[in-house]
Amino acid sequence: MYAFFNFLYFIFFGLWSTLLWLLLAGLFAITIVGLPIAKQCLKFTHMSAFPYGKKIVKTGGAVSTVLNVLWVILVGWWVALIYISAMVGYAVTIIGLPVAYANFKMVMLCLCPFGKEIMTDEQEREYYSKLDNS
Repeated sequence: MYAFFNFLYFIFFGLWSTLLWLLLAGLFAITIVGLPIAKQCLKFTHMSAFPYGKKIVKTGGAVSTVLNVLWVILVGWWVALIYISAMVGYAVTIIGLPVAYANFKMVMLCLCPFGKEIMTDEQEREYYSKLDNS
């Protein structure tokens, strides 16, 4: 079922979303200072193309918080606005509700990308079991 939803999402929104993340990665990669931000953008291109079957798991700490504040000031707010506008547009129709939900996950990611990892359900279970065993 995830494959079907991912296919539909990619056709209706994911392609443009992925191109946006790639553009941002390229713009930030031009400078040495922007390389950590470019790395985050590249990390989330796959999530923006195929969001179903993936979860966003918080893995970071205090440094991630500082980087997220800088991210929101520089880039995050306007990328989040793009996702919010698309989310509202798709939520108007019943058929578009799954796409709106995927955009909601991306809004959360756009506002705080540092200190988060994208995992499948199985990877998430393994991650938390390793934390519990530590």
